[in-house]
Amino acid sequence: FRALSSFLAVMSVALGVSLMIWLQNVTAGVRQSFVQHATSYNLLVGGVGSPVQLALSSLFYLDNPVGNISWEVYAELKNDPQIDRAVTIALGDSFRGVPVVGTTAEFFQPLPGEKFPLRLESGKIFETDVESVAGSDAAIRAGLRLGSAFQTSHGLSGNDSHDDRLIVTGILAPTGGPRDRAIYCSLGSIQRAHRKDAALDAEVTAVLVRPRQLTDLPRLQRKINMEGRAQAIFPTAALYRLFDVMEIWRKVIEVLCWIVVGVALTSISITLYSFVDERKDEIALMRALGASRGRVVRFVLLQSE
Repeated sequence: FRALSSFLAVMSVALGVSLMIWLQNVTAGVRQSFVQHATSYNLLVGGVGSPVQLALSSLFYLDNPVGNISWEVYAELKNDPQIDRAVTIALGDSFRGVPVVGTTAEFFQPLPGEKFPLRLESGKIFETDVESVAGSDAAIRAGLRLGSAFQTSHGLSGNDSHDDRLIVTGILAPTGGPRDRAIYCSLGSIQRAHRKDAALDAEVTAVLVRPRQLTDLPRLQRKINMEGRAQAIFPTAALYRLFDVMEIWRKVIEVLCWIVVGVALTSISITLYSFVDERKDEIALMRALGASRGRVVRFVLLQSE
């Protein structure tokens, strides 16, 4: 008799509960994924600005770069005897909305204990300034395959194409992380594309640093930050700042979910009360004929569906 109201009430409760379960699972999944894919390198060096923006742009390609740092900073890190590996990247170009990352062949070499190392699915790593390697997701999104030629654009809008063309010589196997969503080329390719701006030849976007000993990390971070030419951050620490902001919104959404469930339960309670009020004479007759309280409750619940 109350098909529409019953359906709406059930759907409201199901929606509220489903949203809460989904929120918990997604939050936990995002945290785990971000942390796992940010811990290959222990230190990230880039332009002075927001540490969260630096981590999101340089590790996850989800934001605009903070700025560039001089080649001298990279050279000093590369030659520091306490640093095991220093890999530079250059950001700022794209193809069909896919970020293009300038780097070196060392970027593709796995680190000790790395959970998601980069591996080629087909082809080879770039060897010249006209070659490139596409991540698994990037190749699908941009429609690239081995031998494809394309022109990069300045920024993520893709409105200003460069004259030089890149050829895809390799496609990476999926890792399930952010590196699947980018196209990689040599630093020389980035410099050739921006040859009209000579200042770019002496700048990079960020440097991924892994020290020989973890105990050297605090000293390296303090030294770089005190010099003022760049900022050094711990990627996981920057991400936890982001998680703190996300936690506030998660709680807001959780409160809204509880409100949806509360409104649905209130609607069900009003429906049951109205049903009992309409049939109080029938219920009184049932009690007079010997029906127990349990039987009356079952009668109310069944007929209110």
